[in-house]
Amino acid sequence: MLTAIDDFIRRSEATEELDGLFELFAETIGPFGFPAVAYLGYQFGEEVDHPPIVKSNYPAGWVARYMAKEHGRIDPVLIGAVRGVLPFTWSMARNSRPPLAHKQRCIFDEAGAFGLRGGAVVPIHGFAGEFAIVCFASTDEEARFDALWQRHRHVAHVMSMHLHSRIAQALAPHRALPEPVTLSEREAECLIWMARGKTNWEISEILSLSEKTIQTYLENSKRKLGVYTKTQAVVKAIMRGLIKP
Repeated sequence: MLTAIDDFIRRSEATEELDGLFELFAETIGPFGFPAVAYLGYQFGEEVDHPPIVKSNYPAGWVARYMAKEHGRIDPVLIGAVRGVLPFTWSMARNSRPPLAHKQRCIFDEAGAFGLRGGAVVPIHGFAGEFAIVCFASTDEEARFDALWQRHRHVAHVMSMHLHSRIAQALAPHRALPEPVTLSEREAECLIWMARGKTNWEISEILSLSEKTIQTYLENSKRKLGVYTKTQAVVKAIMRGLIKP
């Protein structure tokens, strides 16, 4: 275990390209029982609203479906990582309290259809406002994966932190602090319900407002947060502490 960590750190110090760093990470952590890994890093680049860095060797079909259905807007794993700082497994997210909405539980079932049955995530919150998650998944059934995670969670955690550190170092010259953002009460309410998996129409019914008004509040939120999609708005609002779903 220590040899693998030492080897990863040594080799990563000689690697500057982001693709090379991720490939080295995947190559090193794979033999521990984590063949599928992903890295998502937010608030890097010359502009603080630069699109997130995404590196993954997940099945291409699952990635395409996840993006097409905008699962990131309600994904309990992503939301849990934004809220907390400790690593956790999919089973922990699945059994969280309060209970997940049906749409959120379906995400795990859909991942299983693409062969990803167990997983875990390491949340990383940086001092300059950046946020990243390192995800681990496997074709193993959830119980077997959880047992593997228990044995190897420390090496996964240490390597994840170092991967993020190397990526942050590579992009440090372009890092900028985020500008302060203020949402109105209605804008925040709409994002909260959006994070809970509600559609524009459902939010309009809950708040007794027209669907057009809800859309206006969401567009205002996207503009203030400097993003292009509702999913990005929800994630960024949670990251900034502007809403708590």
